[in-house]
Amino acid sequence: LTINKINGTIPPSIGTLTKLKQIQLGTNLIEGNIPTSLGNLIQLDLLIMNDNKLTGSIPNEIGNLVNLRSFSIMRNLITGVIPVTLGNLTKLESLDLRNNQLSGTIPSELGNLTALTTLWLNSNKLTGSIPPTLGNLANLSSMYLDTNLLSGSIPSELGNLSKLTILYLNTNQLTGTLPPELGQLSSLRLFIVSNNKFTGTIPESFKNLKKIENFSIQINLFSGELPSNLFDQWTSLTTLNLHVNNFTGSFPSLSNISNITSLFAYDNEFTSFPLYLDHHLLLNYVHIHDNKLRNVPNLSNHPNKANLRINYQYNFLLPGNLEALYTGLGTHAFKSLASLPQNLENKVMGLPSGSELNVSFPDYSNNNTVIWEKLIGTTWTDVSSQDQSTSKSVFLIPNANSSHTGKYRFKITNPKFTSPFIGGVTEIVLTD
Repeated sequence: LTINKINGTIPPSIGTLTKLKQIQLGTNLIEGNIPTSLGNLIQLDLLIMNDNKLTGSIPNEIGNLVNLRSFSIMRNLITGVIPVTLGNLTKLESLDLRNNQLSGTIPSELGNLTALTTLWLNSNKLTGSIPPTLGNLANLSSMYLDTNLLSGSIPSELGNLSKLTILYLNTNQLTGTLPPELGQLSSLRLFIVSNNKFTGTIPESFKNLKKIENFSIQINLFSGELPSNLFDQWTSLTTLNLHVNNFTGSFPSLSNISNITSLFAYDNEFTSFPLYLDHHLLLNYVHIHDNKLRNVPNLSNHPNKANLRINYQYNFLLPGNLEALYTGLGTHAFKSLASLPQNLENKVMGLPSGSELNVSFPDYSNNNTVIWEKLIGTTWTDVSSQDQSTSKSVFLIPNANSSHTGKYRFKITNPKFTSPFIGGVTEIVLTD
């Protein structure tokens, strides 16, 4: 009776049909409670009531249906808790309770459902921790616990789920570090734990996730350096989401990930990034803005540049790092390109009287026009005429004295950019 316009309620008398093996009432307009009398239908192997307007709670009596293989009430208005009696359904292969208003904790008794292959509990209001007993579900291939209010850490026992291909834990309140045991999930394709409060870094063991396609850990509190060989065996990876964390150091090599389409690593503290990505032919997104990078990939010859969206803003980049990306004044051949503004790097230099004043920046583009400025009062004033260096990227005064103390900066104009690059402030302070 699926996909009709059946309305009204499920009559309690349905419980008299004791030889019934399947009930399929999905995608209708049925309202009211799930009758407790359904618990009488002990020969039932299929109970599908998704996409209706059912209310009330899941009856404890559903736990009597010991021959049930599939139970779905997704996308209804069911409230209350998940009954512990569901742990009696040891033949159950698919349990789908998603998109309701269920509350309370996940019963540890669900760990008894050793025939289960798919578990959907997402998009409810479940609280408490993830039961370690879920690590007993040896046949589980998909686990969706996302979009709840779960807390605590990921049980290391989930590393026992050798058949698991999909793990969604995102959009909860989970904490702690990622268990190294998850690196044993050799069949895992989708690992989604974004929008939580995880800390620490990525365990070395995660390099063994050889079938991973989507690795999404964004919007957490991860920190430290990524293992240098993390991606070496991730040859199936298409989506990498590391953004809005606190990762530091060098970004690992991406040379073996030829199928990647989306690379998001912005809002971290990476200091270096792989410079050659031209053989990643399917690449559509490279968003590595808001880091501490001083060089970035030149993708001007990328085969897919017409579909490529790039964001390099808010790093420590200068025109020499970026001008090759542009075809003319502010023009480019990418789907989108954001390169300005960049971060300013301020510093203080101590200088003994009579010694050499030398302020420089590491940009050697032949297309730059450089002006050196000093803050005099409240006005930045051109002092390029005092420069005795032969290099555009160096401001040099051989015998500095007290008149040369103060704040300096450089301003670069370049024919590829519509606005100038203004460097951070270098403050010169006499040390004697």
